[in-house]
Amino acid sequence: MSHAQLPPGGGGGGVGGTLIAPAGGGVGGGATGMLREREVVRTTGKQAIMSFLETQTCYSVLRASGKVVVFDTRIPIQLAFYALVEHDMQAAPLWDTKKCQFVGILTVTDFIDVLRYYRETGADVITLASRSIGDILADEEILSTVLRKNPPRRFATGEPVGADQHALFLSVDADATLDRACHLLHDKTLDFLPVLLPSDMRVLATITYTCILEHLVSNFREQRRLFDDTIYDLGIGTYGEDVVVAHPQQTLHEVLHT
Repeated sequence: MSHAQLPPGGGGGGVGGTLIAPAGGGVGGGATGMLREREVVRTTGKQAIMSFLETQTCYSVLRASGKVVVFDTRIPIQLAFYALVEHDMQAAPLWDTKKCQFVGILTVTDFIDVLRYYRETGADVITLASRSIGDILADEEILSTVLRKNPPRRFATGEPVGADQHALFLSVDADATLDRACHLLHDKTLDFLPVLLPSDMRVLATITYTCILEHLVSNFREQRRLFDDTIYDLGIGTYGEDVVVAHPQQTLHEVLHT
């Protein structure tokens, strides 16, 4: 238990000496002092982490050896899905040969959403074998329903901020800071962020929050108490009625539409 120590002559008795009292008691501001201390610790923690992210580049989170999968928008979407699974990848940038530029990102979840669309509309799933990625991304009905991702956030100003990575390719240079990457992921509500080599616009990797957190845990060193707050106190996570659950008797189709 921490204590507060008063200098000689500063006690309530008027006689020189030392008074020892609990820090959370009446001496030193009581509960208000503890709240201020927690706020100071919380602010210090945020500043320390921000300083770390501002000094680390996106290149620093890349693995020493890795592979990058890039899809030409002309290949069948079904083939692209199999390629993601085979290479154990969650997402891949999309390259448009006509425009000679990257135009978006395709994820495993996207393919599942397309299957959902075909089931809901009663369309023949067999046709997916011949439909290219470009065909799917050009289908406004699919784009406006199941592939509508990254709904914009609304901040205090009321202005929506967000991006649809099926219609816009957002990336970050390898020499950009992790702080910049975190802002892009958060402000634009992105799940994946491609890292490009500025010299030739080559994709080096696709990073996520997990990549940045792994780098933070492995390399961030701080001796001060910075993480006294629980994730619940910080508003991180989903709790109570907001938690979506699946029941054993539900079909996979029902779960995907929950």
